[in-house]
Amino acid sequence: MRYGIWILCLVIVVGCETGPDAVKTLEKLQTADWDIWREAAYDLALMGDNTVPFLIQTLTNESPEARWHACYFLRNSYPDSRALPTLTEVFLHDTDEHVRRTAANAITDIDTAYARTLMIQTIDTEASEITQNIAVEVLSRLRDERVIPMLVTRLGAPETRMDAAFALGAFKDKRAIPTLLNILGEKSLDGSFRERAVATLARIGDPQTLPILVNLIDSRFADTVIMGLPQFGVSVVPPLLEKFARDTSPEIHDRIARVLRNIHAPELAPFYGQIYLETEAYELQDAISYALQNMGTAGFKSLVKIAKQKTGHRALRALSTYNSEAAVDAVARLALDESYPIRLIAIETLERFGRLWKAQISTYLPRLLADEDPIVQLNTLNLIKQLKIVEMRPALQKLTGAMNPNIANAAHTVLAVLSGVAPLKLEIETEQPRYDYGERIALSYRITNIGTRTIKISPVREIIFLERVEIRQPDGTLVLFRGPLVSPAPPRAADYHTLKAGGTLTQTVSLSTFHWLDQVGRYTIQPRIHIWADGLRFGFMAWTGILTAPEVHFDIEPPTVDKVNRMLALMEAELETEAHRMEAIRTLHRLGELRLPKAIPLLKKLALDSERNPALRKWALNALAKFTAPNLTPFWIQMLDGSHVSQKLAMKALRANGDARARERLRRIAFREASDTAALALQQLGDDSAVEWLTALAARELRHWDAKQRQKGAVTLSRLQPSRTQMQRRNVLTEPWFYANNYAPHLVSDWEAIADKAATRTGLKTLLAHAHPMIQRAAAYELTYLGDVSGIYLITPDLHANDVQTRMEAREAHLRVKAE
Repeated sequence: MRYGIWILCLVIVVGCETGPDAVKTLEKLQTADWDIWREAAYDLALMGDNTVPFLIQTLTNESPEARWHACYFLRNSYPDSRALPTLTEVFLHDTDEHVRRTAANAITDIDTAYARTLMIQTIDTEASEITQNIAVEVLSRLRDERVIPMLVTRLGAPETRMDAAFALGAFKDKRAIPTLLNILGEKSLDGSFRERAVATLARIGDPQTLPILVNLIDSRFADTVIMGLPQFGVSVVPPLLEKFARDTSPEIHDRIARVLRNIHAPELAPFYGQIYLETEAYELQDAISYALQNMGTAGFKSLVKIAKQKTGHRALRALSTYNSEAAVDAVARLALDESYPIRLIAIETLERFGRLWKAQISTYLPRLLADEDPIVQLNTLNLIKQLKIVEMRPALQKLTGAMNPNIANAAHTVLAVLSGVAPLKLEIETEQPRYDYGERIALSYRITNIGTRTIKISPVREIIFLERVEIRQPDGTLVLFRGPLVSPAPPRAADYHTLKAGGTLTQTVSLSTFHWLDQVGRYTIQPRIHIWADGLRFGFMAWTGILTAPEVHFDIEPPTVDKVNRMLALMEAELETEAHRMEAIRTLHRLGELRLPKAIPLLKKLALDSERNPALRKWALNALAKFTAPNLTPFWIQMLDGSHVSQKLAMKALRANGDARARERLRRIAFREASDTAALALQQLGDDSAVEWLTALAARELRHWDAKQRQKGAVTLSRLQPSRTQMQRRNVLTEPWFYANNYAPHLVSDWEAIADKAATRTGLKTLLAHAHPMIQRAAAYELTYLGDVSGIYLITPDLHANDVQTRMEAREAHLRVKAE
């Protein structure tokens, strides 16, 4: 072993170094009460450099609870190689099995290589049965193939057969199959064991078990089967299709389709293509088109064949995900084919290729514009508008004189949009400059046609307008829109407003209907109206885009004393109906925005009243969180012991108040619960200790052998204050596994958002030359978010990747850095 037993001698003097508090900490570690021993986390943090020696000493304590808790903290909070010799002794010789197992896990997390060697040596010696069981468990979790013979032996013992079979399944060892089938057939077993057996059989992927798993697709284990069957690859397709043909249940058809869409073997492409042509089942068509677009060139050929023979919109849309001249050409030829029954969908599909391919698309546009079918011409004009193909202006100018007035109007519309100058003007004003508190606030807007031609615009519904009005409150924050989200249906021809040259459209809307304007002071409005339906399909002269207007201001006066008293009285009354409760919520919001000191006692009473509606209590806490009163600090400290919501609001308030009296309580939470929220609140009060501690832990977790722990570390690190973690982020960016396991988005995007742009760009450019291709590629993608093309050469090959997600991400990256 790499570590000598001599380190054990260090624990003799620890008691003198840790001070009198060590006795109290040890007492906490000796109890089985969760609340008490978790409090020791804070005491351990105060020990500083003496923490690890103290925990090593505690490993030899006579209390099994103390030894177990010492193992726990060494594993989760203070992983240190100095503890390995003592942990090894505990693992091999402790009298408590639970303690020994936790010691083994701590060893594994501290030094995986050392743990592997230790566990193999344990199996090879005449260690106790308990010790050998633990060693087998550890090696199985670490996917160490040297444990396989031992697992096979354990298949024969009733008490170890299930664990051995599941562990062997991770190695795809077929010797586990008989046991797994027995587990699956034991109806008396808990369902979770049987479901795990299904997942393990799928992972092994033996063809002999395929019929059994296919039949289970209509069982309670359907979701597990659906996830596992794609691992069989091509061989699973025939039996699934046979079952699809036999079974008429829509639910079973949907489940089978979910499996087929995730089998992307290129050799299946011709077979899939033929099935698509022969079936009328939309579930199969949808699944096959998705699968084919993930099969690269082979899938592309089948999709072209389907699009020609089946005239299906699914195939056309799948073709639009390919980034190649061949794909654009295939769709464009179908759009030009007068005998093709869904030409209009083909034209719409050309739009899906996006601006990246508009130069090639432009070569087909003259022929489409010259088509005899006016509907084809109108849809082509819409394509030009959507892709902003300004090179088509000369052809559009000619069409403005077309005999067909619809074509002429549509051409004028597209030219107006491409010009970038709106032929419409938006003006707004409020009914008055000042309003009493709670008074209805109305806004009048006027749209004027400042062009020379008659224009038709889509109806401007009040709610659509209000969604896009930006209202800034006196404190600088934006007012939330509290109305319903709207997805309007396309308007009919009769719904459009006609505006002759110089004509106007005027309407008044109520701002206070869907906006809570409850602060006192000056508000600023920046209105936007989205003219969204262009009328091209009706041949209108229209315009689409966002209309804006200059800022408008208005003031809200403070409420009168009488109005404040009425609000307070309402909160004291019984709320018998839902309408009363909604009014109370609005009142609580107002009290918070007004920040009236006289409202604090009532708000505290409501927040602490367990008999009150939980929603009202939450709104009362939200209102109190608006105050920055130091006298509320004791209240917020009390709330730290409440629910998750109460605790979160309390931390937010304590950060805002900046009262040092909360420091001690926040330290306890931060170290006891490893809470990054508490650590950040503590940092706001000038104490960086918890952030530094959590940063060190997260950085270690990023190199953990378990993927879940690595992800946990990445998420924690991304939440911590940038000033304390930026250097750690830079170090993480050089870790190959970091990109291989898709943890980059947690940190890189956060780094990009908070760091200095120039420094970020420089750091990412350096990574373009990194030895690991995954890091080069991730840095290249991140640079495109900064508008930097330095790494685009690394992204270009992804345009032609087999899987659709990679192709589309590469397309988006190119578009981010491609000029209009």
